[in-house]
Amino acid sequence: MQSRRSPVYLIPDPAVWRRFSGIEKEIFLSTCQGHSYRDVANELGIPFSTVAFHFCAIRRITDTHTILDAFKRVFNVSVEQPEKRRPKTKRAAKMRRGK
Repeated sequence: MQSRRSPVYLIPDPAVWRRFSGIEKEIFLSTCQGHSYRDVANELGIPFSTVAFHFCAIRRITDTHTILDAFKRVFNVSVEQPEKRRPKTKRAAKMRRGK
Protein backbone atom coordinates (compact mmCIF):
# COMPACT_ATOMS: atom_id res chain seq x y z
CA MET A 1 0.00 0.00 0.00
CA GLN A 2 1.44 3.34 -1.04
CA SER A 3 1.37 6.19 1.37
CA ARG A 4 0.16 9.46 -0.02
CA ARG A 5 1.96 12.62 0.79
CA SER A 6 -0.22 15.39 1.97
CA PRO A 7 0.12 18.59 -0.05
CA VAL A 8 2.36 21.29 1.29
CA TYR A 9 0.90 24.76 1.37
CA LEU A 10 3.40 27.59 1.44
CA ILE A 11 2.45 31.09 2.49
CA PRO A 12 4.50 33.88 0.94
CA ASP A 13 6.23 36.47 3.10
CA PRO A 14 3.84 39.45 3.05
CA ALA A 15 6.68 42.00 3.08
CA VAL A 16 8.03 40.61 -0.19
CA TRP A 17 4.77 39.45 -1.76
CA ARG A 18 3.06 42.86 -1.59
CA ARG A 19 5.90 44.39 -3.63
CA PHE A 20 5.04 42.16 -6.65
CA SER A 21 2.58 43.36 -9.28
CA GLY A 22 -0.29 41.09 -10.27
CA ILE A 23 1.44 39.80 -13.40
CA GLU A 24 4.67 39.23 -11.47
CA LYS A 25 2.76 37.10 -8.96
CA GLU A 26 1.28 34.98 -11.75
CA ILE A 27 4.65 34.55 -13.46
CA PHE A 28 6.40 33.73 -10.20
CA LEU A 29 3.85 31.10 -9.16
CA SER A 30 3.90 29.48 -12.61
CA THR A 31 7.70 29.24 -12.62
CA CYS A 32 7.65 27.82 -9.07
CA GLN A 33 5.36 25.08 -10.37
CA GLY A 34 8.02 24.17 -12.92
CA HIS A 35 6.73 25.91 -16.03
CA SER A 36 9.27 27.41 -18.40
CA TYR A 37 9.23 31.07 -19.38
CA ARG A 38 7.92 30.01 -22.80
CA ASP A 39 5.06 28.01 -21.24
CA VAL A 40 4.16 30.94 -19.00
CA ALA A 41 4.20 33.32 -21.97
CA ASN A 42 1.88 31.03 -23.97
CA GLU A 43 -0.43 30.54 -20.99
CA LEU A 44 -0.76 34.28 -20.30
CA GLY A 45 -0.75 35.29 -23.98
CA ILE A 46 2.23 37.63 -23.63
CA PRO A 47 5.63 37.68 -25.37
CA PHE A 48 8.52 35.63 -23.98
CA SER A 49 10.55 38.83 -23.53
CA THR A 50 7.83 40.26 -21.27
CA VAL A 51 8.04 37.21 -19.01
CA ALA A 52 11.83 37.56 -18.86
CA PHE A 53 11.47 41.28 -18.08
CA HIS A 54 9.04 40.63 -15.22
CA PHE A 55 11.25 37.90 -13.80
CA CYS A 56 14.17 40.34 -13.81
CA ALA A 57 11.95 42.61 -11.70
CA ILE A 58 11.15 39.67 -9.39
CA ARG A 59 14.85 38.93 -8.93
CA ARG A 60 15.50 42.62 -8.25
CA ILE A 61 12.71 42.78 -5.64
CA THR A 62 13.93 39.61 -3.90
CA ASP A 63 17.61 40.54 -4.36
CA THR A 64 18.42 37.11 -5.80
CA HIS A 65 19.97 35.65 -8.93
CA THR A 66 18.00 32.45 -9.58
CA ILE A 67 14.44 31.15 -9.47
CA LEU A 68 15.35 28.83 -6.60
CA ASP A 69 16.81 31.67 -4.54
CA ALA A 70 13.76 33.85 -5.22
CA PHE A 71 11.50 30.94 -4.16
CA LYS A 72 13.45 30.52 -0.92
CA ARG A 73 13.28 34.25 -0.19
CA VAL A 74 9.54 34.62 -0.87
CA PHE A 75 8.44 31.49 0.99
CA ASN A 76 11.11 31.56 3.75
CA VAL A 77 12.14 27.95 3.19
CA SER A 78 15.44 26.18 2.84
CA VAL A 79 15.77 23.90 -0.15
CA GLU A 80 18.58 21.41 -0.10
CA GLN A 81 20.58 21.19 -3.28
CA PRO A 82 22.11 17.87 -4.31
CA GLU A 83 25.72 17.31 -3.38
CA LYS A 84 28.23 18.03 -6.08
CA ARG A 85 30.01 14.97 -7.38
CA ARG A 86 33.69 14.84 -6.77
CA PRO A 87 35.77 15.09 -9.95
CA LYS A 88 37.32 11.86 -11.04
CA THR A 89 41.04 11.58 -10.57
CA LYS A 90 43.51 10.59 -13.25
CA ARG A 91 44.32 7.46 -11.27
CA ALA A 92 40.67 6.33 -11.30
CA ALA A 93 40.48 6.93 -15.04
CA LYS A 94 43.63 4.83 -15.59
CA MET A 95 42.19 2.01 -13.49
CA ARG A 96 39.04 1.98 -15.61
CA ARG A 97 41.09 1.70 -18.80
CA GLY A 98 43.07 -1.17 -17.28
CA LYS A 99 46.47 0.54 -17.17
